[in-house]
Amino acid sequence: MAKVFVINDAGHDFSMAEQYGELVVMTKGSFSPFETSNIFRAYEKFIAESSPDDYILLSGYTVMSCIACSMFASRHGKLNLLIYKHKAMEPHYVSRRISFERVESRSARHKGRKNSGHSPAWKAAPRTKGFLS
Repeated sequence: MAKVFVINDAGHDFSMAEQYGELVVMTKGSFSPFETSNIFRAYEKFIAESSPDDYILLSGYTVMSCIACSMFASRHGKLNLLIYKHKAMEPHYVSRRISFERVESRSARHKGRKNSGHSPAWKAAPRTKGFLS
């Protein structure tokens, strides 16, 4: 059975997501969004136990979601999301899957080619003075 990793439980009812698998709470309560190393360490054991068919349920601070999703995608080469759709007539979770294999294969195809002046969308922008200082 798949697992649904709840990024942060701040007291919401996640029971509607149980149809996708067993709920596993990664963190609970208040976390500082600036303590990224602590967030990363809190998620390590959960991501290590995850399988490619498990889901990440988006909740908590955006930075928490970014870290959890990056870790899952790095481990499995894909990302399975559960997104809460609250503006529907009947609120529910929507499942979305993203495979990063295409990104890898595109990147491999571009190696060795002359630069056409167009960079792939996933290529990082050059650093500017004062960036991340």
